[in-house]
Amino acid sequence: MIEFMNVILFYIIRFSAVIIALYFAYLVVDNILDPNVAQKMCLSKTENCSQVDIYSYQGTLIAQENISQIWFWYNGEKLFVYGQAGGKCESKGGINFVPVSVFQLSYKDEINFTQYPNECIPDYDNIISSYVNQGSKKETIFLYRKDPSELNTIFSVIKNMVDNKIFVI
Repeated sequence: MIEFMNVILFYIIRFSAVIIALYFAYLVVDNILDPNVAQKMCLSKTENCSQVDIYSYQGTLIAQENISQIWFWYNGEKLFVYGQAGGKCESKGGINFVPVSVFQLSYKDEINFTQYPNECIPDYDNIISSYVNQGSKKETIFLYRKDPSELNTIFSVIKNMVDNKIFVI
């Protein structure tokens, strides 16, 4: 019985040490480190952050911004935004085609979005499959919004990704 009590006491002490270590780590991150650093790393005040899931391949990417749940594809020339365009498209050869909003991106002092007419392109599942077949793996990144009052739109997400050199125009 004494051995059983010693084992339980050992695990209680070990568990308590882990809880105390986690508490002190929280205090260090929250109080001692520069709060702006923790915020920019999306470790605190995460309401100012966006999570983006990305598949990239040779200067192109397809991604989903998880707050708005909007998928977008940058093919190196144009930005295609899923779920925003009206209309219907026909499937061809077993591939689902969907209407998308199309933008040409240009960059001088800031990013400019020039809207083109909507197009029908393969749905994002087909594009993701082609990226995965080329060896691309899903990456999740967290983007800090410098101006929390700014609306979290696909345009602000793209600007933030370019500012953070996640992709280049």
